[in-house]
This record gives sequence, structure tokens and C-alpha cells, in this order.
Amino acid sequence: MSPTSKSYVSIQLPLGGHSFSGAELEKIAPAESCNVVAILPTAKCVAVPQEVFKGEECEAYLAASGITLDSNECAVHSNISHPVVAVMAIDKACHKLLTERYGKQISYTTPLLITPMPEEGSVLHLAEGVLYIRVANEGLRLAEVVAVANDGDILYFLEHTHRVFNIYNMYARAEGDTQRLMSICKKLFTNIVCE
Repeated sequence: MSPTSKSYVSIQLPLGGHSFSGAELEKIAPAESCNVVAILPTAKCVAVPQEVFKGEECEAYLAASGITLDSNECAVHSNISHPVVAVMAIDKACHKLLTERYGKQISYTTPLLITPMPEEGSVLHLAEGVLYIRVANEGLRLAEVVAVANDGDILYFLEHTHRVFNIYNMYARAEGDTQRLMSICKKLFTNIVCE
């Protein structure tokens, strides 16, 4: 069966402060051929080039970026067949629940990777107090995840990224909380669209 003919079930964690229980997961009963993808909107995330990624080094990749796991967290990673692999923190109990329920059907991803990149430009995704920034110009130049507490934090990280990559003068796409992003970005970017 080709990847395009498989069915997918998507679970986004933590769903804007809402949670789900094991009983709720019982209602989602994917077929054997169905893949279940959990989207983890967390600032505890780092991008690793696929060619150097080693699954047993997930915690080390996070630590190398200054990210420490809490005692109730473990590290998981996105699909290793993509050019960029995301390593993310997840609550151990949640990971156990999902793994027990879906086994090998469960995989993880991040808003950093869920949409395609333009050949040249940037993608900004805001969700759950986390800003995901990707910049492409003759290949991927930046894939960054930062926690943001307010609009000032967003402006700070955008300005810093602009100084290095000149993103205000490139095509840009806003995702996630597009209303908030557009209110901040529309005067900064010459060509920004929202999805």
C-alpha cells in the first residue's frame, strides 16, 4: 500500500488547554492500515538533520540545545525519513497511553514540520505560546522553536531572524494563530499570507 493511500488520524496535544482521556481515545479506533499522528506543540523541540540523526541520542540533542527534560517527560522524534527530524519532549504518561493504545501506528510531529516549505521564504507558526520559525533560501536555512509569552517576544525573535535572513523582504506564510501573527507582522513583511 502506498503512503498516499493510507488513512491518518491526527491528535494535537495539548489542544489549547483541553485534555483527553484514555476513554476518549477508545472512540478513535483506526484501522490496521491507519497511521495516528500526534502533533506536539512544545518549545522543548529541536530540529536535527536526518543524515546525522541517531534515535538513541534524542535526549542528547535536546540537552545540546539547552533543553532539559522534566522527570515526568521523555523524548520522542518525528518521522526519520524526512530531511529534518524533530526531537520533542512529551509527558511520559501521555506517551505510554498513546503507545499502549496505538502501538506502532503512533508517530509524532511538530508544527515546525507539518506544512511544506516554500523554495524561498519563511513560515511562521504560532500555537500554545510557542513560535515556530522556518526560513528557506536555496535550501532550509533555519528551523527554530521558541517560547513566547507576549507580542514583544514575538517581535524580538522576528527582528533577530530578520537581521540574519532578511525575512521581512521575502515571501512569508503565517500559520496557527494567524489573527495574532498577522496583527504583529502585517506592517513588517512586504509579502505575508495566512493559512
